[in-house]
Parts: sequence; structure tokens; C-alpha cells
Amino acid sequence: MSKRIIFATGNKGKMNEIREIMADFNLPILSMEEAGVYTEAEETGSSFLENSFIKARAVAEKCKDSGYEDIVLADDSGLVVDALNGEPGIYSARYLGEDTSYTIKNNKILERMKDVPEKDRTARFVCAIACILPDGKEISAEARYELTDSATIPSSIFRTESSTVQNSIPRKRTESVTGEELLRE
Repeated sequence: MSKRIIFATGNKGKMNEIREIMADFNLPILSMEEAGVYTEAEETGSSFLENSFIKARAVAEKCKDSGYEDIVLADDSGLVVDALNGEPGIYSARYLGEDTSYTIKNNKILERMKDVPEKDRTARFVCAIACILPDGKEISAEARYELTDSATIPSSIFRTESSTVQNSIPRKRTESVTGEELLRE
């Protein structure tokens, strides 16, 4: 049986990024739609990792009888602002409504933080990736990028419509796990 990677998203921009990141894997990388998988997983987890596994398991279940050895990946990510008790956190994508622009989200967070001293404006981007291998084995990775220095909560903290993350935001990788088993299976 042939292997393929299915990423649990319908976001074309995200699929372009994933294909670029995973170009060396030499496997077809498909969105759910491209793989003919139609499911909506409700993100009811209390962490980014839990939500990524909810999505990955839902897609893996739909792929069981596909005729392929499907490797399913799903992610969940967002911004965690300490002065806002971790908000928007796991609700980042839905913060102020799913169709709300990043500009409006950015401005609302900055408005809520107007009285927070500069030294207390700490935040991080968190991204979790869950992987379900063809044999059902589950692996995961999570990374956190701390926002540092005086640009801790810059004028644009969410992704803009034209770029993934503004390059001017200082970032420091603080935690990660790799999933090398993906190709060894």
C-alpha cells in the first residue's frame, strides 16, 4: 500500500506552508478535501495538543478504509498573553468571532492591555502538532515562541492577511519535540 500524508485542514494557505515545510518527505501531502475526507471535529480540548489530537483522530477514523497507509497530521495554535490570563489561547482562531480580521483582534488585545506595564507584556505563540500513523501509533510535537524585548505585544500580534508572522517580532524557541518516526514507519 502507498503512503500519503493527510493534513487535517481545509485552509489552502496552510497547505501551501505545510507542503513547503515537508517537501523533503517525498510523500503526497493532501488536505482533507483533496483526500476526499469530510469531517468537522469540534475542538473541545483544554490545550492546543488535545485539540490537535481531536482533529487528527477524527480524520484518521475516516481514512481507515482508504486503501492507503495514511499518516494524519493536525495542528492547533494560538497566542497566549499572560496579562490576559492566557487569552486568547486555544480560542485564538475564534477570538471575537471566526470571521473577525486580525487587525480587529490585534486592536482589541492592545486595548485590553493599555494599562499593563511594558515589563508585564509577555506572551507566546504555541503550536501543537498531532500525528496518527497507519498502525494507530500517536506522536506529537509542541513548540512555544516567546515574544521578547520591548516588542512583547507589538501592534500586530496575530498573523496579518499578507504574512504568517511579521518578521519584526522577536521570537525565541523554548520547547519542541521532534517526530522522526514519521518516515521510519
